[in-house]
Amino acid sequence: MQHSAFAVDMGGTSTRVAVISNGTVLDRAEPLLTRSLGRPPELVGAHLDAVADRVTELRGRHPGELIDLGVAIGATVTNAGTVTNAAMLWGTPATGLDLVAELERRIPGSRVRVSNDINAAAWRYRHLERFAIVTISTGVAIKVFDDRLPDRYKLLTDADGLGGESGHVAVAPPEQGRAAARCECGELDDLCSHTSGPGMLRAAAAVAFADPRCWQASVLHAVCEGDPTRLNTRLLAGQQDDFVAAVLAESTQHLAVELLRVLALLGLRRIVVTGGIPRGFGDPWYRALISNMSARLPRSAWFTGWTAADVAQAIVRSSDDDDVLLGMAALLEAQRSVSLGVRKVVGSSVPVLSTHTRQPCGPEQFEIAVRYVGICGTDRQIIAGERSCNPGIIGHEAIGTVTSVGSLVSGLAPGDVVTVNPNHPLDGWDKLGHNQPGLLRQYALLSDSLVRQGRVVVLPASALAPEWVLIEPLSCVVNSIEQVCGGQPDLTGRRVLVVGAGVAALLHVLACQLRGAEQVLITNRSPERLRLARERGLLQDVEEVPFADDAAERVLQRTGRHGVDILFLCVSGGGADLLKRLWLSLAPQATGCLFGGFLPGETIQPWAIDVDLVRRRGFRHPIGGPEVTIVGTSGARRDHVLAAAGLLADPGDVAKRFSALVTHHVALDAAPGVLRELATAGTVASTVPIKVVIDLARTDGLIHRS
Repeated sequence: MQHSAFAVDMGGTSTRVAVISNGTVLDRAEPLLTRSLGRPPELVGAHLDAVADRVTELRGRHPGELIDLGVAIGATVTNAGTVTNAAMLWGTPATGLDLVAELERRIPGSRVRVSNDINAAAWRYRHLERFAIVTISTGVAIKVFDDRLPDRYKLLTDADGLGGESGHVAVAPPEQGRAAARCECGELDDLCSHTSGPGMLRAAAAVAFADPRCWQASVLHAVCEGDPTRLNTRLLAGQQDDFVAAVLAESTQHLAVELLRVLALLGLRRIVVTGGIPRGFGDPWYRALISNMSARLPRSAWFTGWTAADVAQAIVRSSDDDDVLLGMAALLEAQRSVSLGVRKVVGSSVPVLSTHTRQPCGPEQFEIAVRYVGICGTDRQIIAGERSCNPGIIGHEAIGTVTSVGSLVSGLAPGDVVTVNPNHPLDGWDKLGHNQPGLLRQYALLSDSLVRQGRVVVLPASALAPEWVLIEPLSCVVNSIEQVCGGQPDLTGRRVLVVGAGVAALLHVLACQLRGAEQVLITNRSPERLRLARERGLLQDVEEVPFADDAAERVLQRTGRHGVDILFLCVSGGGADLLKRLWLSLAPQATGCLFGGFLPGETIQPWAIDVDLVRRRGFRHPIGGPEVTIVGTSGARRDHVLAAAGLLADPGDVAKRFSALVTHHVALDAAPGVLRELATAGTVASTVPIKVVIDLARTDGLIHRS
């Protein structure tokens, strides 16, 4: 199991990048001065570029062993890495910026996790069990950590990981004749405006104005030529006199009250204090805070019996300047120790989110951090109980990154982006996500036998994208086309009719266009599905044939009475009836492919075609002498997966439409509810989907229709 990671402390003053191994800093890159990189909004992209450069530099010094990248940012950000407000960091809110996507694009092969900086720092102190943590730097925030709770709930935040941003809550009521302190975020008289680094400078100006003698007696008066607005925190921290003591007392008074409230409200006895301000000022700052807290200490209720010594003991000083870096690494390690997955319990139609403890990788094993899993009709049928197979963990269309490789496994390396063919090359009944545990889990520890069977395929780094889950169904489509063409996947000059409008049917449409078909027609029982495909640009240069009793005649008309050379049946049921109704649309010497839409044990009359036999063994079944041949496919081989990868990577306009098939992006924790709705109603959040993709790096409840 991996115990090393990149950690980034992305602060408003500086940004630091390091390699953390087993709780210690193994290596560091040169720090970045954040604001020196540009002015907002150009600063955002420049900052991310610089971070990527530092990570790449460290990766060069530690090749092949690091995948996880933990980014702790001094901004309001969701668990999924979406910025809510970064005004304190970049001078611009950057609301909606997807940091995970931006950094993974800049650093291919990485698995990025983003957290608020104080959320991350809290994990360094989990040995305290139950405590609050406050950071004071360019901003102020307070979080609460309880190590007695499960990992996902140890930090008391909402589902998005937000909460504790109390620095932006007003602490002083308006007073006539007093100018309100304005925070950099725009709020008036909030905690941050009085206590943060910029707030301290406002306090210094206020003290100088209120007590000019004290100000004039300070060495700093001469340094700043009598102008307190020329002060900075470095100058204040470098001097210990009555003026600086008064500034520290002024700037910590509101913080003292807030911390007493937190202790009483939650029944806490420890508050970890971290951030650039307490670190920079050291003992004088802590003395001012504890003095203010002791002076305001209640003598009743929770605080009955407390003394100034108890207050001092409640304040836990930050260990060093690496709280965020080491805390981020501890957070990644905690996340790596468990794996969330979606399980279908035998006898129940309600999928559940389950937690599994990760195990070390054995000599003949390898582990994948699964990023994206596609949901298909088989998954829906398993959930609904329409299939007898019970894999436990469902899902068989997956893209992920190799995290560790056993000593006896060859052909794989940490960082490889891979897919796993669920189909056993010699046993059509042995399939991942069918009768074997599937891949809808954050981490999958798998046997080397999958590698030796050729079922693990290494893909380009760019394949770590949602649309690449289509590689599994597309490989089956490649197999289907190969079967109808007698082993040669060339459709040049052929007229093709696709029956259906689901993922499989639309993949056939796109693949046939890429394979050079002269004419592609499509028909489907549901016009709604065709409308959705048309709106998403999936039916360009495709002729739609309304489904009706005269559908065969309409096909003949569209093909100039020639008929279609190839018919692909890609429906969810009723395939036998559809084949008979469209029989007259087939040209002499045509081939019909039974891709989907048939029940186990079904036969097609009056020809007594055994559907299972044709599909599972790929037989060619002639009907009426040499006139029409029926073929069938099930699953795909390694060469089909490689061919599918080529189609997905094709730079042409047709291949670019593959991404349009993905209509819904769903976070892992929302997957059980989405699967239930799909199994019962065929919808996602009451909308009709084409392809639903689960993002296993997200646990923020996301259900997004693209």
